[in-house]
Amino acid sequence: YSTVWTDLNNFTEPHAVARLVGAPPGYVGYEDEPVFEAVNRNPYTVFIFDELDKANPAVLKTFMAIMDEGRCASQKVSSNGSREYNFKNSLILFSSNADLSENKSAKRKIGFSLPDSLENVEIKDNAVSVAYSKSQQRAEEPLAKRIYRETEQARHRFVEAGNLREIASRFQSFVQFKPLSEEAKVKILAKQILETGFEYGVRLSYIAPSIMQEMIREATSENSLTVRSFRGIIEGYLAPAFAGTDEKPNVSYRLEGDLLNPKLEPVNL
Repeated sequence: YSTVWTDLNNFTEPHAVARLVGAPPGYVGYEDEPVFEAVNRNPYTVFIFDELDKANPAVLKTFMAIMDEGRCASQKVSSNGSREYNFKNSLILFSSNADLSENKSAKRKIGFSLPDSLENVEIKDNAVSVAYSKSQQRAEEPLAKRIYRETEQARHRFVEAGNLREIASRFQSFVQFKPLSEEAKVKILAKQILETGFEYGVRLSYIAPSIMQEMIREATSENSLTVRSFRGIIEGYLAPAFAGTDEKPNVSYRLEGDLLNPKLEPVNL
């Protein structure tokens, strides 16, 4: 199979449809290869369309025939001599920043925020302890019913966000990306420390708990919107230590000390 990624943020005008199915003869872009031509080269293609909510409605309507019948018309004869694109063996994925959460009345935190049910996070002896508030749980229901209910809720939220109802009804399923857990944030932070060390030619084999705990405290103290901002904290505290260490073959380093005085101790591999 092959993969084709398309940013729909560049399809905000109605005439952008031509970039998908091809431009008619005599129009600008007629000689350009349309995005859908990829399915003629390989019927088993995975299409990924990013930023669905940014596309013009005319562009989205192009997908209606594809999601209904697995095919759509082409504006010109394609490479295989056909005027039709066949997607019956293809997989089409869309992404959107629309909030599809069930409770729209509740104030929603932006980005990778913690769930509202989380009361306390304690990090001690390199272990993470998480306490959650008690909340009323939904009564047990069959898996098929729960999937149908959650999909329909997401479908309604998608329409309320300003998307076409006729498009929303044609999506087979919705997958929601939930906020990162505190444990996931810690793992990402540790991974970014290792990657920062590699950028300076320093291979880390160990990070002291004191470093990790202080780094976690600094990175989460301002309720950061995204884990991407962790890199700034890492650079600010550890870059001087990394930059002042000579790269040596067959040597790794233990990151000891604390954030104000980090120390790199060499260890032979």
